[in-house]
Amino acid sequence: MAKILKLKVWRGGRDGAFEIYELPRHDSQTILDAVTYVQRWIDPTLSYRFSCRVGMCGSCAMTVNGKARWTCRTTVSSVIEEDLLEVAPLRNLPVIKDLVCDMTRFFENWDETGIPDTDLAFNLTWHDWINLKNLILVSRAITAPAPARENSCGAHYRADFPNEAVAERSEYVSVISRDGRFDLARHPVQFTRVRPGESLIKNAAA
Repeated sequence: MAKILKLKVWRGGRDGAFEIYELPRHDSQTILDAVTYVQRWIDPTLSYRFSCRVGMCGSCAMTVNGKARWTCRTTVSSVIEEDLLEVAPLRNLPVIKDLVCDMTRFFENWDETGIPDTDLAFNLTWHDWINLKNLILVSRAITAPAPARENSCGAHYRADFPNEAVAERSEYVSVISRDGRFDLARHPVQFTRVRPGESLIKNAAA
């Protein structure tokens, strides 16, 4: 008999509430795996952050059973209590939606801290600071459209989005960083149909 995991997830903004989801439990399953399963197969409106998935960027941090943890590095088996996991946004930051927090003040503090500007060419700490800052910027750009997302059909076939008409109305979001903010714009996806034996490459060999 398959094992079932009960995941108690915060939904909404500051005045939201927890909802409980039931999903398959697997060996070596991480908290991020569980949250991703909910978003992909149960409720595509769930918003959360992640980027590298290998324990480097820290963008997937959430409050798990009352403690702040990197969800990509934390396994379900290491923290589960009585077959139930509680996942909430970080407690010391304002909540935007579900598990996504407003990181503005964090980034402001990061910039104010900085690194001394002497001999920067040979200052490995400065290079690490710049690299991490860029990783965080990329993570923010990737997650910026999340609160506005209406579904997660994407470009891949899913059993819960089988109708071709959905794909015909698909949109992608462009993200442009300007003056410390992200400007979002929606664009229709341009589909190209290619029959067997045809090619999009001009004068391609048969």
